[in-house]
Amino acid sequence: MIQTQPGIELTVEFTLKPNVLKAFEAILLPHLERVAAEETCITLIANRDPQNETRYMLYERWENQEEFTTVQMKRSYRIPYEEQIKPFEAAPRKVSIWKATFVQTK
Repeated sequence: MIQTQPGIELTVEFTLKPNVLKAFEAILLPHLERVAAEETCITLIANRDPQNETRYMLYERWENQEEFTTVQMKRSYRIPYEEQIKPFEAAPRKVSIWKATFVQTK
C-alpha cells in the first residue's frame, strides 16, 4: 500500500545567461547553506545539467507545506537573493510542487 508522506517537495529549474555561472554559484551556494539550515528543511539538492551548463535544478523537501508557504518563503534573506540572481536568468524559472507518495532512504 502506498501512503502519502507529509510535507512538500518542489523543483526549481533555472536557465541562465552564458558567462554568469561563477557569479550565480557565488550567490546560490551560500543561500542554499542558509536554507538547508532551516529546521523544517529535510533535503536540499542543487544540480547542474551535465549536457547544458546553463541549466540548474534545485530539489527541496520540506516538512510542512503551510509552514513553507507562510514562513519559509517570506524569510528576509530571500529578498536580496532573488534580486541578485534575477539578472542572471535567461528565462523565467520553472517551479513544480510535488507531494511524495513513497519515500525510502538508506
